[in-house]
Formats: sequence, structure tokens, C-alpha cells
Amino acid sequence: MGRGLEEGKSMDQIDGQGAINKGKKHIAATLAVMAFIFVHSAMPGRVSGSESGYFAELLSSITGIGFDTSQFIVRKAAHFTEYLVLGSCLTVNFFDLKTGAALSRSERKLSRDFIAGHPQLSAWIAGTLYAASDEFHQLFVEGRTCAFRDVCIDSAGAAAGILIASIIKKKK
Repeated sequence: MGRGLEEGKSMDQIDGQGAINKGKKHIAATLAVMAFIFVHSAMPGRVSGSESGYFAELLSSITGIGFDTSQFIVRKAAHFTEYLVLGSCLTVNFFDLKTGAALSRSERKLSRDFIAGHPQLSAWIAGTLYAASDEFHQLFVEGRTCAFRDVCIDSAGAAAGILIASIIKKKK
């Protein structure tokens, strides 16, 4: 017979390759979220406004608040939610770096030194920097603006995602 799994151990624990592949999947998911955010930020203001208009009309009809207020709420909720997802993904990636799951053995010490035991802080800094760069990017998009308020909303969304991912990790 061939080499079987040791009692109570997964393939990840035996050869590490499964953990590395899992880490690469986490990186791919994070890059996909970042691409989603970038593509939506690259939409001209009129396109972005019409995209959120349907939900703003729905919110306005349900709550009775004005359309402009509803659109503001919908757009800012979208900012928060996008970055909540990004914050969760970044947290998983930084935990992977801390444990070395996304790296080869020779790269693990460097990652531990860089993360310095603070994957949540690293994820929040990365999310906030991405939010700031995304807002700067919008300066060059027709009908869009760069707003510090949006960076704050995005940063708060990232923090919420980090909190959720950290709670889930702790329960596992």
C-alpha cells in the first residue's frame, strides 16, 4: 500500500502544500474583490448613479425618505460593504502570512517579522491605503470625486470585516 494519512492529520499538516494552495486561493479572492472595487470606481458618475438609483428608489418608497437621501445612503452602504468584504479577505491573507500558509518555508520567517503578530492591524492599514488610492483614482473618472469621507466609510467597512473575520477565526 502507498503512504496513507497519519491518524488525525490532514494533508495540509503532512506536506504543507495544501496550506500553500489554500493561501493562494485566499490571495486570488482578495485580488478579485480589489478588481471589483476598482472597476466600479472606474465607472463614470452617471453610470454609477444609475446603478444605485434602483435601490435608492426602493429605499425611498419603503421608508418615505427623499430620493437624494436614499441614494446617499445606498451609495455609502455600498462603499462600506465592499470594504467589509475586502477587510475580511485581507485579514485571512495576513493570518495566512503569519502562519506561513501562503509561503514556502524559506519565506516564512520574513513574513512573521513583517506582520509582527498584528495581522488585523496590517489588514486595516492595507484596506485604508487601498481606499485612499481608490478615491484618488476617482479624481480621473468623469463625474466622480475624491472624498475623505468615503475613505473614512471604507476604512470603517474594512474594520468591520476584520472584526468579523477575526471572530470567525477565533471560533475555529
